[in-house]
Amino acid sequence: VWALLEPVPDTPSPYRLAPLPHPQERPHPLAPHKGLLGTWNLDLLREAEARGADDALLFRPGGVLVETAIAALALEVADAFWLPLSEGRVASLAERLEFPEWAGAKPVRTRAFTLDDLSQGHLWCFNAVRGIWPGTPL
Repeated sequence: VWALLEPVPDTPSPYRLAPLPHPQERPHPLAPHKGLLGTWNLDLLREAEARGADDALLFRPGGVLVETAIAALALEVADAFWLPLSEGRVASLAERLEFPEWAGAKPVRTRAFTLDDLSQGHLWCFNAVRGIWPGTPL
């Protein structure tokens, strides 16, 4: 068992996201999500910071958005929230425990979406440590 105790970092506003290819085109056969593979995200965070961003907005082939290097995603559109497909992304405690209450009465749907779809609404990032905050793609 490994643990790291550190203060919760401040979340910059705007929270700038650099679009980068997802590190795994196909999920590892023995790990249902990357969280079981250790610290897979550190190189992506360094690459995003080198591009002037706070985090990496990860996409699959075809431009389908999946997650950031540290957070789950949701796109708020007029009548609902869209969550990315769950295959190959880190399972999110915040998505299960915090997001439904925060979303309120708006329906939450699972749907593939791309950078082009972001013009239809607002992008939200969330994780169990930081909570829920808006994201801005570069």
